[in-house]
Amino acid sequence: MLILPISVFTKWHSPMRIMNSEHREQLARLAGKHAEMVACDPDGFDLAAGETITRIAFAERLTATGDIPGAVRQIAQNNQTA
Repeated sequence: MLILPISVFTKWHSPMRIMNSEHREQLARLAGKHAEMVACDPDGFDLAAGETITRIAFAERLTATGDIPGAVRQIAQNNQTA
């Protein structure tokens, strides 16, 4: 179990809500039609699709939450061409 200060949790939780509402297509490319980001931190994120949880690592550690959409987009594009 990972215990985080509430300030860290809220910093990374808000971008998750944005990703789930505005970037469904990229998430679906990574983990299936009903994929939803359920956890996110500077090293990567977890996607849930049904009962399956998939950990996706960022190419490099993120320093700002504003970098999340671009990092997910890049991973989704790489996954599409693979």
